[in-house]
Amino acid sequence: MNLEELVAKDLAARSGFAVKEDAPEGETVEQPVEEEVKQESSLIEETTDTPPQEEKVETPEPEVIEPNLDDVRAQLREELVKEYEGQKPSFANETIAKLNELATSGIDIDSPDFWKWQYTDVDKYDISNTHQALELRRLELELENPNLNEKQIARLLKRSYSALFDESYDAQDTEYQEAMEDLSIDATRSVTKLKKHKESVQLPKVDLQQKEQNESDAKAAQEAFLKDVRQNVQSYTEEPIKLDKNLEIKYIPSDDTKKFVESSIVNNQTWFV
Repeated sequence: MNLEELVAKDLAARSGFAVKEDAPEGETVEQPVEEEVKQESSLIEETTDTPPQEEKVETPEPEVIEPNLDDVRAQLREELVKEYEGQKPSFANETIAKLNELATSGIDIDSPDFWKWQYTDVDKYDISNTHQALELRRLELELENPNLNEKQIARLLKRSYSALFDESYDAQDTEYQEAMEDLSIDATRSVTKLKKHKESVQLPKVDLQQKEQNESDAKAAQEAFLKDVRQNVQSYTEEPIKLDKNLEIKYIPSDDTKKFVESSIVNNQTWFV
């Protein structure tokens, strides 16, 4: 084998390709194995610097919480109530405030029926008395049936206690006694309902004697206040004002100044504030 053949064989070995040789008879020329080529290829791939791919980190989207409509309504209602309570009008007295409350709730404060309940005393009715027990039942029926007239109410009473309106029965008859017992039971129940209704529409009671006493006390207190102011203002004759260690002057208010001070205190008692 000459020099050229040796060089060609060496290059073929480096590159992985075989160079065909004229092999002597009986000898075979070994070809490079395919697996060796694959191993060399994998080694090349491993040695190749490839930048690692960054993994994508998925940021979860914030969860959207739908508001509860009932909670929103409740919060708005609470805020409106607070705002309304802070703007409640002031009234001259408790009676006017109660009248406004009743009128706002739908009660007709101008109706004779409303004012009737201001002086009706349910406790004064005697249930054992037939006429008074019937009166209690009549009041309850009027309350429960405001659209019925007097004649219709009377018809309901007669239908419920017919023996009491029938002159053919007397107090000794069983029918009369049973009707009277039914009336007594119903009238007792009526008292409870009528008291509850009266309390709901009752205006604050005014003690006229106490009211007059309160007004008299307030008048006396006002007169004492005016007298005290006048005495204090009139006794204010001078005010020493020190301008320096060795210099002092006296301020003497005039009569007009005293009148102005007295008027300011009397007509505006927040003047000192």
